[in-house]
Amino acid sequence: MDRRAVTKARSRLRVAQKALDELLRCDVRDEFIDTWYTYLVAAKAVHTTLEQGAKASAASKAWFEDRRVERKSDPLLQYMYESRNDDEHGLSAPVEYQPPTVEFGENDGGSTYELVDTEHGSQVRLTVRSKDGSSLVRIRARIPMMVLRPVTGKSNVYPPPRLHKGEILDDLLPTQAAELNLRHLSWMIDEAEGLQI
Repeated sequence: MDRRAVTKARSRLRVAQKALDELLRCDVRDEFIDTWYTYLVAAKAVHTTLEQGAKASAASKAWFEDRRVERKSDPLLQYMYESRNDDEHGLSAPVEYQPPTVEFGENDGGSTYELVDTEHGSQVRLTVRSKDGSSLVRIRARIPMMVLRPVTGKSNVYPPPRLHKGEILDDLLPTQAAELNLRHLSWMIDEAEGLQI
C-alpha cells in the first residue's frame, strides 16, 4: 500500500466526519441534502484513494479486492457506495424530507381520553384509553425527518439498507447510516496502514 494513499484517505475521512457533524446539526432541508452530498463524495474518495494506493503491491491489491467483495456483499456499504454515484449522475437525491403525519383510528364518540403508553423511535405509537380503561383510539404519529431513498447504480436499485455486518437495521436514518459507514472506512484505513511499503 502506497503510504501516500493512507495519508490522503485519512484526510478524506476527516472531511466525511466534518460533514457528518454538520448533518447532525442541520435543521434546514436543503442544507441537509447539500451536506449529505459532501459526505458521500468524501466517503467514496476514501475507497478510490485506497484502491489507487493498493496498486503498490500484490498483497495490498489482494487486500483491496477482499474489501471490494465485502462492500458488495454488505447492503449498507454497497448502498452508501452507490448513493454517491446516483447523487452524482442521477436526477434524484438519495435522501428526502418526510413530513410529520398523525393518523387516528376509530373511537366511540364523546369519551374522555388519557395517554397511557408510548413507544419511541422514528414512529411514535400512542394508545389512548378512556377513564374506564377500554382502548378507544389508535394514534400513529411520525416525526418529521430526513430519510434514505432507493438509489440506482448500474441498472440495479438499492433500497435503504436493512442489514450491516449481519446486524438488522430498523428505521435507519441517514446520519446513522453515515456513522456506520465511517466506522467501516476508518477500520479500512487502519488495516491499509499495516500494508504500507
